[in-house]
Order: sequence, then structure tokens, then C-alpha cells
Amino acid sequence: MKILKKKKPRIFLVSKKNKIFLKDVGKIFLEDDENLTFVTKNKKNYDICKKNWGFYATPSVNKRLKKEGFSTALTKQKNKYFIMIVDNKKKYLFNIYCKKETRPFRKMGHVTVVHSNIENARAVAEEVKKSIKVISK
Repeated sequence: MKILKKKKPRIFLVSKKNKIFLKDVGKIFLEDDENLTFVTKNKKNYDICKKNWGFYATPSVNKRLKKEGFSTALTKQKNKYFIMIVDNKKKYLFNIYCKKETRPFRKMGHVTVVHSNIENARAVAEEVKKSIKVISK
């Protein structure tokens, strides 16, 4: 594996309409059969493996990815398709990301909180409610 970290990250616009910017911080070069694990702040893992035919991009969708607390989503923007890996605890942010353009009375998604204790479920729902701000023009 070879890592090339950029001295000065390149910041670029990916959506002029929604003002979404990304920061390109470097490159990682993998040899065939090398695996790279991305780890989130809360210790969830996501792997990418280089094969001689391309990349093995996700752990099993219905087992290990699910166990790590992720879901997959196939999204379409105009005539382009994207595969997204979404943290199950942050699906509401993903829904907002997918629906950046707001307008009056447009459904912007929903949040479902499931917990064995109703008071804990209400507390989580309240935290989610506080973190969402929808502005329509």
C-alpha cells in the first residue's frame, strides 16, 4: 500500500445548486488482494479490497455491513447512479442530503426511532428533532 497525502487539500464544488464542497486530501494505492479498512469515530468498520479485476467495495450487505450498523443505498441524480453506504443512526442526515432542495409542503423524509424502552425512544427522537432544521423558500 502506498499513501500520497496532499500538502494542500484540493477543495472542489460537486453541486453548485446545493453548495456542496468536498476536500480531496490524498490518494491510496493498493496492490491486488490488499484490503483497506475505514473506521468511523464510533469504531464502525468499512472495507475496500483491491482485486486483479477491480475493487471488492463492500462487506456483505446483508451480514457484516448490517452488523456494523450500515445500510446501502443506490441513488440516481439525472442520468448518473451512485452507491452510498449510510450509517443507520444517521439516515435522517442522508435523507436531508438527498433532498437538499426544500420547498413548502415537500416531504423531506421521516425518522423512525425503535427502542425497547419508550422513554429512551422519546429521548432519541427529541435529539433528532433538535438536530434537524428545514428552511423552505
